[in-house]
Amino acid sequence: MKYTLIDREKAPTESIQTTSERRRQSEQIVSALVPGKAAKIELGPKDTARGVKASLTRAAKRQNRQVRSWDINGVVYAELDQSEIR
Repeated sequence: MKYTLIDREKAPTESIQTTSERRRQSEQIVSALVPGKAAKIELGPKDTARGVKASLTRAAKRQNRQVRSWDINGVVYAELDQSEIR
């Protein structure tokens, strides 16, 4: 690891997505899911696949839905769980 100390004024400001923003987005995604369709979610610079999948799971539970999500090459996919479709 290598580091350099710089003046605080020269450091970029941190861009943090608020919890409420991610929650709102996750709620919208879960609401939009229909049988035969999957959501393709491209991660932002501060997103992690694990965090997005967890947020989708929580949103699905709040909506009494079951969602399956997975990630491949930095993209998260989500679909209705087969048990909900039946």
